[in-house]
Order: sequence, then structure tokens, then C-alpha cells
Amino acid sequence: MLTDRKTYLMQRLQHAAARGAATRYAVIETDTREHAERLLKKFAAAYDTALPAATKTRRRKAGEATTSAWCYERPERPEQPRYWIVLMVSDGIGRVTEREKLTSIADPRHRLALDGYELVHDGLRWSWRMVKPTYQYWEKRIRTVCSLPPERRDPKMVEKLIADLSRVPGFRLARRQVGNLYGLLRREWKRLRPENELLPPLPTFLPYVRALPKEKE
Repeated sequence: MLTDRKTYLMQRLQHAAARGAATRYAVIETDTREHAERLLKKFAAAYDTALPAATKTRRRKAGEATTSAWCYERPERPEQPRYWIVLMVSDGIGRVTEREKLTSIADPRHRLALDGYELVHDGLRWSWRMVKPTYQYWEKRIRTVCSLPPERRDPKMVEKLIADLSRVPGFRLARRQVGNLYGLLRREWKRLRPENELLPPLPTFLPYVRALPKEKE
């Protein structure tokens, strides 16, 4: 399955982990669509990634590892491969366990991560959150905007910061992080800006990811 909708893909991977349809993973990256499509066809032939969900459920009950293959087409940027492919593998045994180097999605040292976010089970359920460098990027950006000298202050800068934060994918743990960052923004603004310089209104509700309709294979 190839998609350019990152939030959709993140939701599908989260659901696979929550249902037990995926307990292990492997990630492959490539720069060309041709290579990505060739890999997806290879995985479909070798690991039956394109089987119907009901068939995969029956195989898992019989103790066989089932595999799903997903490919995310990133916006074009020179610093990273254009295509991110992940194999999501269930418990059990099969060709995929013999041929691929798989990592447990529950391993805190090697979490499944995609472009600044990682899939985490926090003791309640699975969700996505910002990885540490991503969270630190937002902290630095907040402190930079709040500490600008008077001659460089532009209301549009903090308005853009607030708007950009509001576009973080609204998964439960990521939303909690955004709430914490808005709190940091309030505190830093109050500490570094004069009383007569008001902080623009912050969102009173952090949107969350609703169930997105499944794309056709």
C-alpha cells in the first residue's frame, strides 16, 4: 500500500499494533518510486502482504506470522529518502521471520519512528508522540520567539508558531505534548515579554485524529 497521507498511515500502523496484527517491524527506505513499487510487489509475492484481512486473521490463529507492507511517499526534500516502507509483522513463524531482520515494536530502544514521531505503548494503549529531538525543536522555537529583542518582534511570528503547533498530528500522546508546549509558550511569554504585550489567543481545544476511511489497496 502506497500513500502520501502521513497521518493516515500512522493511524493504520497504530491500529495494527493495537489489534495484535503487528508486533514486529522492518523499515526500508529508497529514493525512487520505481524501486518502492518493486519492493511492494516483491513483499506481496514473498510474504502475502496483500491477502484479505480475514485470511490473515485465520493464519495468525493458526500460529503463522502475517505481514502488511506500507509505503509513505514523503514530500520531496533533499535530506531524506523519498519513500519510507515498513513491514508490519505479527507473532508467529513464516518466511518473513527467516528472511527479514525484525524489531519488536515494544522495544523502547528501537521504537518504530516516522519523521519525528514514534509509536509508543504508555501502559494504556498505543499512540504516537514526538521523539525527543522534535519536542526539543519546538521548545527552542518557542524560547527563540519569546526572547526576540523589541526591534525584531513581529506578531506574525508567534501567530505562525501557534498555527504550526496546531497542525501536529492529533494522536493522544502528541496532543498531550502540544498542550505542554502551549503551556511553555504562556510561561515564556509572561517571563520575557512586557505586561502590555499580549500573547495571541491559543486554541482552547486540541484536535484529535478521527477514524480515517481506509484507502483502497
